[in-house]
Amino acid sequence: MDEAQTAALLAGLSEGAEVEVVYEAGGERTPRAEREASRARLAGADLQRLRGRYVGSWRNQRGELYFTILTPDRDDERTGEQEAYRSINPSVGNLRALQAL
Repeated sequence: MDEAQTAALLAGLSEGAEVEVVYEAGGERTPRAEREASRARLAGADLQRLRGRYVGSWRNQRGELYFTILTPDRDDERTGEQEAYRSINPSVGNLRALQAL
């Protein structure tokens, strides 16, 4: 999906809408990302697929579009809670799919 398609789809979502995201992260993996991926693999989760509730979207100082979901598919390593926020930047990775459920 390109940025225009993503922005159009996000514009039609209301906060709390159920979404599914298929995203291949770009950039270098941080140690935190490696730990999360390891825990997700052990839990049998698909590392590129997230389901959750849409929280919102914004643009950073460079104008790149971001959006955030609250997903039970990942945990928060600081609190140990099974539900965690994840922000997606399609400009850095490859957003393969975004759909409202």
